[in-house]
Amino acid sequence: MTKTLTLFLFSLGLTLAVACKKKKTTTTTPCAQTWTVSKSQDAATTNITGSYLHLRCDSTIIGAAVSVYRTNLTGDFTATVHYEGFQGGTSGNGWAQLVASDPLLKDSGILVCGINSSSISAMVADKADDIQSVVASSGTVTIARVGKKITVTHQAGIKTATCTANFLNTALNIGFQIGSNLGTTFGPLQIRIKDITVTGPSGTIFSDGFDCDSRKP
Repeated sequence: MTKTLTLFLFSLGLTLAVACKKKKTTTTTPCAQTWTVSKSQDAATTNITGSYLHLRCDSTIIGAAVSVYRTNLTGDFTATVHYEGFQGGTSGNGWAQLVASDPLLKDSGILVCGINSSSISAMVADKADDIQSVVASSGTVTIARVGKKITVTHQAGIKTATCTANFLNTALNIGFQIGSNLGTTFGPLQIRIKDITVTGPSGTIFSDGFDCDSRKP
């Protein structure tokens, strides 16, 4: 099976009295730091600016260059991500992906929506996959779990890759990666994550529009 593809809130209070005007007071709500950054290659960088999570690496060897993820996603859920600005490097062999995985199972426990310079993919572990040829830089990806049934969908350009298979109902990590499977990638390998929303049967589990730096230090 081919595995090529593998969030400053301002609270501004102004109280006016009849006889006097009080000074403005500004209260900043701390940004919840929920994302873990794991770098496998020194050249890789992440930052949160302009309401985007940016992942970039200008010289990438084989494997994942950097991962940004959260842990302990349990139960039924639907995770939806909007991304843009994907570039696969000047050599064209870099990739980016939304990944949900059981950290104990490695490749046999991984769910992927991926993009490279010539295609998009959707994959449920070693059980099912769909690869569609398309040149795109933006798209929407979704990973949904009901019980043990997983549906992975990736829409970019005029193409949609999707697959469904029975999987696991264990706790998962979920996040984003960039890297290369086909040797060194030169030039900008990068992607901008616009937002992620994860919902469950009772409503929103978490969401992040990357309006503040929600990475862990």
